[in-house]
Amino acid sequence: YTTLFRSHISVSLLDHQLFVVQDQAATLIIHLIHEYGDGNGEIGQQTVSSLRSSELSKNMWTYSDLTAVKNNGRVPDSMDTLVRNLLTIFEGKIPSIQKDWSIMAIKWATTCKVMHVASRSFQIFRCLISFLDPTMLRDMLLCLTNTISDENSGIQGFSMQILMTLNAITSELYSEQLIAFPQLFWS
Repeated sequence: YTTLFRSHISVSLLDHQLFVVQDQAATLIIHLIHEYGDGNGEIGQQTVSSLRSSELSKNMWTYSDLTAVKNNGRVPDSMDTLVRNLLTIFEGKIPSIQKDWSIMAIKWATTCKVMHVASRSFQIFRCLISFLDPTMLRDMLLCLTNTISDENSGIQGFSMQILMTLNAITSELYSEQLIAFPQLFWS
C-alpha cells in the first residue's frame, strides 16, 4: 500500500511548478522501481532512463496542461505511458496493483483539497480503468454535485475532469459491468 501511495503522489507531482519537487518525485519513482519492481527489465530501464533525463520536464506533461484549452483536460500521452509502464514494472511483485491503485486514485481525486492533485488523480484513474465499484461511483457523483454549478473556472475544470472520468468509464468498461450502475446513465 505504501508503494502505491508513493507512486501515486509522485506521478501526480511530476508536473509541479518547482523543479526540486519534480526532481524528488522522479527520484522516488526510480527508487520504488528498483525496490519493488522489475528495474532490470527493458521497460523498467527505459522508465528509469526517461525519469533521469535532463529533459524530464520537456518530456512529461506540464502543470498548465490540466487547464489548457488545446488539451481539453485529456490525459497526457506521457502520463498514460508512464502509468502503464509502472503497472508492468510492479505487477510481478504486486499482482493487484491496477485495482489497488485505481481505488487509491479515486480516493485522492474525490477527497484531496488540492484541486490540481485531485484532477491529476482523476487522470491517473482514467489510465487505470479496469473496474468500478459502487463506492467509487458514489464518491465521484457526490464530488460532481458539489462542484458542477460553481462559477470558478478552476472548479469548472475539476468538474470537467469528473465528467471526463465518467465518460471514460462508460466507454472502457463492458456493458455487462455497466448494467450494475444505472446511475451512470443519469449523470
